[in-house]
Amino acid sequence: MYSLRSVHEILAKAGYDVITWEEGEEEPVTVDTKFSDVIEEFKAIPLGSHRLYKHQAESLESLEKGLNVVLTARTGSGKTEAWALGALRNNWRTLAVYPTLALASDQVRRLEEYYGLKGLREAVVRVDRPTIARLGRRESIMRRIAEARLVVTNPAFLLSEIKRLALGPQRGFLEGFLSSLDLLVFDELDFYGPRSAHLILAMIEIISKYLSREPPRVVVLSATLGNPEELARTLTYVTGRDTRIIEGRPFKRRNRVIVVLGKGLRALRNYAEAYSSLIASKAPWILSVVRNEESLKEHFHEVYEALEALGLRPPRPGVDAVEVLQAVIEATRPGELALTFTRSIKLAEKLYREITSRLGERSRELVAVHHHLVPKRLREKIEERARRGEVRVVITVRTLAQGIDIGTVTRVVHMGLPMDLREYMQREGRKGRRKEIEMTETIIVPGGLWDRKLLEAGSSSFRQWLSLPLEKLYVNPGNKYMVLFKAMWKVLRGIKLDADEEKLLRDMGMIEYMETLYGRSITLSRKGIRFWNNIGFYEHGPPYGYQRTIRSTSGKQIVIRDEEVSLRDFVEKYQPGCFDTITEKIIVEVDPKRLMISEEELEHAIHTHTWLARASALYERVKKTWGEKPTLDRDLVNGLVYPSVVLKVSAPTRGFGEIVEEPLDVEWIVESVKPRLGRGSRVYHEVTSIPLNAPVNGRYRDYSYGFVFESPGHLREEELRLGLAALIAFMRISKETAIPLSLLRYNITTVGGVKLIHVWEHEAAGLLEKIDWVKVASDLRRTETPPSILVPLITAIDPLSGLRILKGEVEPRHALYMAETIAEVLAGLQILNANGLTIEHPRPSPRHGLASIAVAYENIAREGESETIAAVSSFDGERLRTDVLRGRAGLEYSSRLAQLLLQHIDRLAAMGMKIVYFGEEQYSVIERILAASYAGTLMLREAKKKGVLLDLLSLVPEEARKIPLLLSIEPRARKYVELARKAVAQRKVNELEESLRQISRIMAIVAYRVALAALRGTIRLRRTR
Repeated sequence: MYSLRSVHEILAKAGYDVITWEEGEEEPVTVDTKFSDVIEEFKAIPLGSHRLYKHQAESLESLEKGLNVVLTARTGSGKTEAWALGALRNNWRTLAVYPTLALASDQVRRLEEYYGLKGLREAVVRVDRPTIARLGRRESIMRRIAEARLVVTNPAFLLSEIKRLALGPQRGFLEGFLSSLDLLVFDELDFYGPRSAHLILAMIEIISKYLSREPPRVVVLSATLGNPEELARTLTYVTGRDTRIIEGRPFKRRNRVIVVLGKGLRALRNYAEAYSSLIASKAPWILSVVRNEESLKEHFHEVYEALEALGLRPPRPGVDAVEVLQAVIEATRPGELALTFTRSIKLAEKLYREITSRLGERSRELVAVHHHLVPKRLREKIEERARRGEVRVVITVRTLAQGIDIGTVTRVVHMGLPMDLREYMQREGRKGRRKEIEMTETIIVPGGLWDRKLLEAGSSSFRQWLSLPLEKLYVNPGNKYMVLFKAMWKVLRGIKLDADEEKLLRDMGMIEYMETLYGRSITLSRKGIRFWNNIGFYEHGPPYGYQRTIRSTSGKQIVIRDEEVSLRDFVEKYQPGCFDTITEKIIVEVDPKRLMISEEELEHAIHTHTWLARASALYERVKKTWGEKPTLDRDLVNGLVYPSVVLKVSAPTRGFGEIVEEPLDVEWIVESVKPRLGRGSRVYHEVTSIPLNAPVNGRYRDYSYGFVFESPGHLREEELRLGLAALIAFMRISKETAIPLSLLRYNITTVGGVKLIHVWEHEAAGLLEKIDWVKVASDLRRTETPPSILVPLITAIDPLSGLRILKGEVEPRHALYMAETIAEVLAGLQILNANGLTIEHPRPSPRHGLASIAVAYENIAREGESETIAAVSSFDGERLRTDVLRGRAGLEYSSRLAQLLLQHIDRLAAMGMKIVYFGEEQYSVIERILAASYAGTLMLREAKKKGVLLDLLSLVPEEARKIPLLLSIEPRARKYVELARKAVAQRKVNELEESLRQISRIMAIVAYRVALAALRGTIRLRRTR
């Protein structure tokens, strides 16, 4: 091992103030088995002498027992070897699916080496669109695949193969390989959005049930999962194999994080002291901060802006990015490498030019620049030089963030943070991947709008943001998008549909029925054919993206290759007037027919496009109103002008349905450079928007989930928006939920004076139905101190709501209170009060897995004979079913009543419901009725034993058992009990039947609501003084 010279020591000598902290190292637990013990040929490589990690050994053992494996582990934990050892030792035919083959280049290289040790290097075949095009003839491609033991592909190609195979056999390249598959591996499941992840589950089921002779072992690898148990159950159901969940610890070296604040904090302190009398009268908190060194580091940005807002001109703490890179080069020794990530190609090139101009002739070879506009051949040469230790610093945008293992990367420099934590983690995952590296460093140079928002909230917000849990992926076995794809595949393949699949396709208008000589058949409708043709892995659209071209002032066009824009990103982010942060050019024209996005230099575009010139003039007017100099190009680069596409969104309102997005315009969100002081001397920046009237174009169609909820009438729209933004921010921060920030979208509309909250999923996750909103509301209620990262996240979701907090109009605690209110609205929280008890439960729904059953019956003497009337009601959270049976008392009637009751219980049990009844007396009634049926007696005994039938009174607190729950919660029950008694006395059969019907219905609903409160809500005693 070798020690690392710290960059922060060099920066300190240059006069920089920094914040540093250390992150501990982690290493997976090892077992006694060595790699060469598993594969003898591994003795020829250094890995052979290493011991297996515990999670690798557990995965090997489970796969060789015929089990599926769900392995969660971070980057650098040897997930590839966890399945490859079994595949190699047992010569399994394996299909490994990676997000992209570029992302998997390092893993594939290792796999080729491993198979090569066994003389099977040619048995590893990469299969994707470029490979197919390169190999050319179908016969040679099929021959290579037939001889393969390991095929590596990406999910987009696999989906297109499965779509081809829906039309019949002998249509795809992988059909023969899939038919005799032993092992199916999906890597980085959490890399995908929820829509794509559920398409993967659909593909696993189709391969296991219909394309492979027997279901293969399935391995799913992921850094994080929201509900691995649900995924494991799904895999077991699909393949018939038990599934083992294995958790692996990552391989991570000790790491030092350095946040570069800048030069001049001492000068800022001295300046504040010089104007202490003025500051003490207007913003005294500044003095207490500057007189404490740690507080000043924490709040230096806020102090600087507060002084500016007071009309002072304090010295600005500055950062010279080139000077920071010089410190990195000085600290980086031969053989080590520092990757520097920038926000744009233009910034990468600028940094490269400036650093090489300051370095001596011999040192210039130590720096290289690597991005999509650099020819591929030259990029590969740079990567090779880096592996040989001939380069110390590589400046890049995104091209080195994934899939390339260059070796001894000891530092990652972030010139501005990405807003996506996963992208930050991918960058960080490039370093410290060798055991001989003792320590690594992360250097953060704040430079973008997101960095500034974090600094405004306090320097500790950086640490909070970096410590957030990774966004979780949640698996929903009932996700209707997954069912939709699978069902349409079965229709085309001629396989009989399940009843639920047929109903979904019919409800969505995807199928039509045809009468033939052999009976009725199902075919796809025109709508279904259109949907099927366009369904792709990453989005619903054509399997190719939009090309970006840069038009120079001379008319020359440069095509940006290897970076196609998806249809949805085109609609949402790449419309005229939007700013391409990678190229630092303005988009001026889009052509959906030619799939082209044209970009130009800002100054040239303003002179040649009237709508852009008009927007620029409005921008200048706003800046002058604020007393600021207009610098549109600089404000766009720094994020002070943020283009936003105004979308018309037609989203589902009652669950699963079609979502359509169409751009209406683009507006520029403009933020002032100069800070202001709000209530309590809080610092904020003015924000306004400028409509562009841009020539937008395009449309995106897909399917997702959405719901509309009625808002409490007393809440204003701005309060609802604050609550919704705070709710999403809280669910991103919470370790319990950790949802992606962009998953949930919302809108507020008013219809007939009623405010409606429309919430939908950007991608079909089915999470709106599954989230326990009551628990989320409870977690919010228990959060006493809002974390400092909350306000930047709210601002990222809704800038105007964030501005209200920064101005001091509302407190962060109030934002959490409003989030709690919104969570209760989404839960459909319903409150019952009964004799001192408060009973709160979410909106009834079958998704709770709960149902109730109730029986009310009476005998009535009529014409000298006894007649029995019984009412049976069951409620599953959606459907209340009631049946009434009248008849002469006797064995025949008892048998018919037992069958009727059994039908109700069977229906609920088949739905996987827990069934509650109203106390022991009700259970005795059910037991007596079912005694007339042998099957009913057995079912009752088994249901009680397995916990399917539950006594409501056993679920509620003791104080709730002391009050008459039924009559307290639903006083109408007393009226129907009295009517039933009178009907018996007066021998009025029809009146008795109606009374018993109502009593059984009330009992079923009350039992359901109280049980739901006990299991998913709260039941508490109201205290009185």
